[in-house]
Amino acid sequence: MRRDTSARATGAAAVAVNGDAHKAILTNPVFNFYPAQASAPAVPRLLPPRLADFTGRAEEVARILLPSDGAGEHYAPDRIVVVSGTPGVGKTALATHVAHHPDGDFPHGRLYADLRGMGERPAEPEEVMARFLVALGTPQAELPGDPHLLLDAYRLALAGRRVLVVLDNAKGEEQVRPLIPAGGGSTVLITSRSRLAGLEGAQRLDLDTFSPEVALEFLRGVCGAERVDRGLADAEQVVDFCGRLPLALRISANRLSTNRYLRMADLARELRQERDRLGALEAGDLTVRAAFSLSYRRLNKAAIKVFRRLSQVPGDHFGPGICAALTGSSEREAARELRKLAEMSLIEPAPGPGCYRFHDLLRVFAREQLTEEAAESVADNAARMNDWLLRSALRAQFAVTGLPMPSFLQDGNVARVDSAQDAARWTEENLSSALPTARQLIGAGAPERAAVLAGALTTVCEATGNWPAWEEACRAGLEAAELVGDRQIGAGLMLQRANLARARREFGTAMEIAEEVRELTESLGDPMLTADTLNLLGGLHMDTGALERARPLLEQSLHLWQDLANPRETSKVLFNLGTVHRALGEFETAIRYFRSDLETCESLGDEPGTAETLNTLALTLLDVDDPSTAEQYQHRALEIFRRIGNPYKESMVTNDLALTLRHQGRNEEALAAQLADAEACRALGYRSGEAVARSNASVTLTMLGRTDEALGLNDEAVAVLTELGDRQRLAQALSGRSLVLFGAGLDDQAIATADRALELMEGEGQLKDRADLHFALALEHEGAGRHREALHHVEAFLAVRELPPGSPRIRSALVIARQAALELADHAKARHYQDLLTPAD
Repeated sequence: MRRDTSARATGAAAVAVNGDAHKAILTNPVFNFYPAQASAPAVPRLLPPRLADFTGRAEEVARILLPSDGAGEHYAPDRIVVVSGTPGVGKTALATHVAHHPDGDFPHGRLYADLRGMGERPAEPEEVMARFLVALGTPQAELPGDPHLLLDAYRLALAGRRVLVVLDNAKGEEQVRPLIPAGGGSTVLITSRSRLAGLEGAQRLDLDTFSPEVALEFLRGVCGAERVDRGLADAEQVVDFCGRLPLALRISANRLSTNRYLRMADLARELRQERDRLGALEAGDLTVRAAFSLSYRRLNKAAIKVFRRLSQVPGDHFGPGICAALTGSSEREAARELRKLAEMSLIEPAPGPGCYRFHDLLRVFAREQLTEEAAESVADNAARMNDWLLRSALRAQFAVTGLPMPSFLQDGNVARVDSAQDAARWTEENLSSALPTARQLIGAGAPERAAVLAGALTTVCEATGNWPAWEEACRAGLEAAELVGDRQIGAGLMLQRANLARARREFGTAMEIAEEVRELTESLGDPMLTADTLNLLGGLHMDTGALERARPLLEQSLHLWQDLANPRETSKVLFNLGTVHRALGEFETAIRYFRSDLETCESLGDEPGTAETLNTLALTLLDVDDPSTAEQYQHRALEIFRRIGNPYKESMVTNDLALTLRHQGRNEEALAAQLADAEACRALGYRSGEAVARSNASVTLTMLGRTDEALGLNDEAVAVLTELGDRQRLAQALSGRSLVLFGAGLDDQAIATADRALELMEGEGQLKDRADLHFALALEHEGAGRHREALHHVEAFLAVRELPPGSPRIRSALVIARQAALELADHAKARHYQDLLTPAD
């Protein structure tokens, strides 16, 4: 095509296609043509007005303006950046800001077009190409009429040029593909409510709402800092009610700035009423409802039904299962409609595979649209959803415990949950809906169903280690059980509360609840509740070191469960008895109990129980010097807990695996595991677990000779546990600290720290921990020639520790005591300890 260079657009010219939906931000350009020098090609730069109050988005701007690879080369690759997000999230504002940004390296021009993707008549690619060509210097009269020739001319005009092409408000991939340059190092910035998933080679940026801080900064920029800060609490409420959506904040700020009598508190009060919230978010021609409606009107009937009914979900996210229950469709159909809504940015991805969520204001909008359905239909939707949640929670409970699935849960309105891993996945996706549904059932006069749902949820929350949800399920279930007047259900839920307290190491609270249930079971005459309570009480005594009190309770529980032919509960007691015998130093007996428990758990398909037993059996094998097998078992346990998704148990096994590695002299590997666990706990917000990992790592560092680092880590652990008030773990951390201080040669500080740890342990009833520390101190003092102190700690160890006379640790203690007595010339004591040693020999 011959090109006439006698007329060019001015250097301040670029293209913007008219029909922009945001007239408060964008305007249409006017072109003037002047003769231009042949040596000075047009550098178009006619853009929508710069936004003076643009706020935040620094990270997003930097990502878009990254220099192109090979910038400056004639055929450098182009960059395509697609910015998508919820209606009103500020996609156009971001694109406009980037187009004006001084850091953009676009020496050959900046082109802009509103593609009117949400309008009645979206812009045709040929229309945009023609306007861009004119801006780039092609006379109007020379534009080809044939679309193919027009495309050739457009690509030729941009070849070798590095420009910014902003394609705002795109409808779909087919609209933008022809407008992408073919080499030259240009950047194409596309905004769309659709994610344009089919567009090849694009970098995608899903624009999120403002952070609370940026939202307040935006209000200050529009309304004035003094006005916002004077009513800061009310301004924070306005930000929350707007869901931090930039369009909603823009409207709120405009209303405040154009009405000096409207106070921040007045606006917050107006927005507080959800039913009228969208009506309050209108200012001039800016309305949130209209922005949402543009996308809503483009949905087909199936997507409209899904969008409306999703507003009935009580939780903060949802997946295909609950969507199918609401709509009466299959999960596959529901998943397809959810993807369509997400592609239109009417819902957004949430954590968890296949999960989505509403923006707060879009949920309000969806509830408005739900009023188009008959009240009877809405009630039927909710009934199907509640039934699906209840039946699915029961199925998850059976799956996680490994019990045979009852026939009534095999088919129909129920999720496919067939394993502990499935149960964990279902819980992650639906727990935020299932918990409030239990409360709603209580309010709706169905406490029996609420109690059943809550009871099922306590089991799956225990298996997945979700302590806050476990606690909430216990509360809801106990409230429902009281309304029903069912003391047996109430007793079972009280035992769940005690188990939760035990998991949190609140042993005193757990013991009080368990004793209360024990009294209740005696009046009920329920052998299953009695056996369960005895096992829990035995476990609590075991946890606090009262081993001789624990053993008879556990043996009673074992006989009851065996008489009831309940292998799952029998396995739990076998585990606890194994733990008691291990603590008593009867390792072979403990191993027999653990292996029997493991065989039962595996035959039942009880994955959490299998993993727990594998780890504790591994520790017992370590006691008998079989670290290789122990390590194999711990890796299996880790794999199971990771698959189920129980981060608390994963942390426990990781720390125990580090002990196995340390036993083999693999201290660097042990340290790496402990530090990785500390970081995982930190990310989880599990501060107590993080502190334990750091405390354990400090002992490993001491063994590596890195005592300065060890003291630093231990300082952090002690500070956190002191703040949390976790006295038992604080005592354990101080015990470890004393060993670190001994390793650093700071014996006086070590002794003082150990005394403090022993004082805490005595107050908390930590018999096993006290005995272990006394034994460690005896070794330290004997090694340093402090024989009197060594003898004192051996005697304290023997007084506290319940171990059989022939156990290796008892023998070691007696040897230390005999030697210390001889060094102190206390021959009577030396003969006494020799006499105790003789049967062991």
